[in-house]
Amino acid sequence: MLKFALKSVAFAVTFAVTVVAVAQPAAEVLMQGPSGQVTALDVEAAVQQFPLASRKSMLARPEQVQRIAEDTYVRRTLAQEAEQTGLDKDPLVQSMIRLARERILSDARLYEVGKAGWPNEAALEGFAREQYKAQPERFTAKERIQARHILISAKEGTDAGRAEAKAKVQELLQQVKNGNSFEALATQHSADQATASRGGDLGLFELGTMVPAFEAALKNMTTAGQLSDVVETQFGYHIIRFDQRVPAGVRPFEEVKADLMRQVRDKHHREAQQAGIAKIQSTAVGNNQAVDAMNKKYGAP
Repeated sequence: MLKFALKSVAFAVTFAVTVVAVAQPAAEVLMQGPSGQVTALDVEAAVQQFPLASRKSMLARPEQVQRIAEDTYVRRTLAQEAEQTGLDKDPLVQSMIRLARERILSDARLYEVGKAGWPNEAALEGFAREQYKAQPERFTAKERIQARHILISAKEGTDAGRAEAKAKVQELLQQVKNGNSFEALATQHSADQATASRGGDLGLFELGTMVPAFEAALKNMTTAGQLSDVVETQFGYHIIRFDQRVPAGVRPFEEVKADLMRQVRDKHHREAQQAGIAKIQSTAVGNNQAVDAMNKKYGAP
């Protein structure tokens, strides 16, 4: 819904694995068939490739969980068929399997290597305060608005899909007016996965960062909790709840503290990872002749 897309984050920074030595209860079975079972743990593993906020939103929706379970079951079935036909004996396939396994384990290990370089919370806050005092110009802001929204996208962009989406959002608007929780409805129904897990919260944003129709609906809102009518944009149909306006000025430290601490932690995380990678690289010796031979083999005639 924002003009700018979400920035991707390096998987090694966002991926977290906790190794627990004690026995764990069996994961709940979500789907089963001749090829075996798909458990809740399988689905949790399948969404690790997505940012944390998106994972939470996906796992909170039955239709998403169902789709992921189905995809996992299909892949499990195809993998079993591949083994039955001997594809797992192919040297290239064996190497690909090994690389896929190593990629997952190495990402998990690299995260732990980076985590070992984190300063403690007190040190992180100290670094954050130093940056705040040294560069106050970074933290000036124009007037900002805080709002929440629920987005219902039209299926396949057809007239029937748009009519269905509009009817759905009108129904949700009436539910909010009847006293149902805006946050709960956003979490359950909003197609904006980046904000759904936060109850539709868009945070604080300056005018000019949203699409025109969305901002036009907010223009004259002044009362916390005020609701828009149904708003149509190129992304679908929205319900917007106005929360507050914050005057222009220097943002207080407490408002930027979490972001600054995260930036410091990420910097230390990356540096520890780079040091760990460099240490490993220093133990290996390349074979230039073998590299040249491979280049000649696959080079242009």
